[in-house]
Amino acid sequence: MPSWGWQSSHGLCSWPCGGSAYCIICHQLIEQLKNAYFENRLPDKLKVLAKYRMLIIDEVGYLPMDIHGANLFFQLIARRYEKTSTVFTSNKTFSQQNEVFADVTTASAILDRALHRCTVIHIRGEAYRLKERKKFMRQQQRIVNTLFEQGST
Repeated sequence: MPSWGWQSSHGLCSWPCGGSAYCIICHQLIEQLKNAYFENRLPDKLKVLAKYRMLIIDEVGYLPMDIHGANLFFQLIARRYEKTSTVFTSNKTFSQQNEVFADVTTASAILDRALHRCTVIHIRGEAYRLKERKKFMRQQQRIVNTLFEQGST
C-alpha cells in the first residue's frame, strides 16, 4: 500500500488515491479565511480550498472560534459539502462543538454537513506526543539511575 507523502507537517501532500490533498491547522485556516475576507478575496480563497479532493483540518476545537471565524468556516464546509472529502481531527466530542464554534446554530449547521455520509473514527488512548515524551523521560531516568549506580560503587 502506498504511503502518504507530506511536503511539511502541514501543507500539500500526496495520497494513495491520487489527486490533491491539503492539510492545515484549524486556527491557521480561520486566520487565512479572515485575511481573505478583509482583503475582499474570500471567494477566491474558498475556490482554492474547494478544489482539493481531500482537505484535512487538524486541531478543530483546540482554540475556540469567534462568530466571524465560525461563519467563514461554515462557508468553506458548505462549499465542499458532498463534492470533496474533508477530514477533521479534534479532541472535542460532538456535544462540545457549541463551545468551539461560538454559536449553536452555526455549530449545528457545520456538524450537519460534516456528519452526513461520514465515517467517524474515535481513537482512544494516549496522544502519541505524550506517549513519546513519556518514553523519552523513562530513558533519561534509566541513564540517571545508571550513573548513580556507577558512582556509588
